[in-house]
Amino acid sequence: MNTFNIDGKKVDETYLKETFDLPVFNGDFEDIYQYLCGFYTKTIINITNSTQIDQELINAFERASEDNPYVKVNIED
Repeated sequence: MNTFNIDGKKVDETYLKETFDLPVFNGDFEDIYQYLCGFYTKTIINITNSTQIDQELINAFERASEDNPYVKVNIED
């Protein structure tokens, strides 16, 4: 199982690249969506301080959880 803990206070391009271990990330949230849609094992994304995260990134997480049954998003504010 994969677990990613996303803290809205820390989110920037470098943080997301390192958290998801992406080889390249230019800030396009669609890349995060595509990455998460490719998972074939249970994946949980725990988000804290979500009000400090760009809504487009939240949307990418939520779309990935809707389109991939292995991905679940928890917003823990």
